[in-house]
Amino acid sequence: MAMKITQELLSCVQQNVKIYEDRLLQGEKVDGPVIVEPGQHLNPDFSSAPNIGDYLHPRVIIWDPLEQHHCFKNGFTCPHYDHGHLTSILIPCKWKDGKSDRDMPRQIYCVNGPMLLVSRVYQCTQRHEIAGHDPRLLENIPPGDIKFHLGHKLGFTAELCSLIFALASSGQPFNEIELFLAQRYLDNFAERQCRYARHITTYLEKNPS
Repeated sequence: MAMKITQELLSCVQQNVKIYEDRLLQGEKVDGPVIVEPGQHLNPDFSSAPNIGDYLHPRVIIWDPLEQHHCFKNGFTCPHYDHGHLTSILIPCKWKDGKSDRDMPRQIYCVNGPMLLVSRVYQCTQRHEIAGHDPRLLENIPPGDIKFHLGHKLGFTAELCSLIFALASSGQPFNEIELFLAQRYLDNFAERQCRYARHITTYLEKNPS
C-alpha cells in the first residue's frame, strides 16, 4: 500500500534538496546518490528541540545522476529524436520534490520500510525535460550503481529484490517472507525511537534550563 504524502513530508523533502544544492554550491563533490536518514539532519547543532515528526518520515534518496555519477562527466545529450544533427546537453532545471502535482517524488520500498526517490529533472535547449530516473539515462549507468527498480507506480530497492529472491530461493514461503519484512519494519521503528531519545538527551545537555 502506498504511503500518504503530506505537505509536511514534502516540506521536509524540499529542505533536504536545499541542503544538497547548498553542498554543490560550496564545491563539494558528491559520489553516488545521497540517502537522507530521518531525524536530526535538519537541526545538526541541536539549537532547537528535536521534532518527533521528523523521525517518522521515510528515508529520502536524492538522485542527481549527471552530478553524482562519473559516467556523465562529459554531460549527457538530450535523447529526443527531433534535434536532427544538432546536439543539446541537458542541464538541471528542477526536482521531483512535490512543488507541483506533476513533480511528486516516487515511492519505493526497501528492507526497512518505504523511501522517497527525489530525482533531479534536466532540460535541453528545446525545453525537453528528462527526469533523473528516465530509463534512457539509467541505461548509461553501471547496473551495480543503480539502487532501485521502478514500476509504473511504485518501486523497490535492489537490496529488497535481492533479499526476497534469496529467501524465496531457499524455500521460504511468501507469507513468512512477509512476516519477516514486517518485523524488519518494526525493528526500524524501534531504532528511530531510540535515536529520538538520544537526540533529546543531547539537546537537553547542550541547552540546560
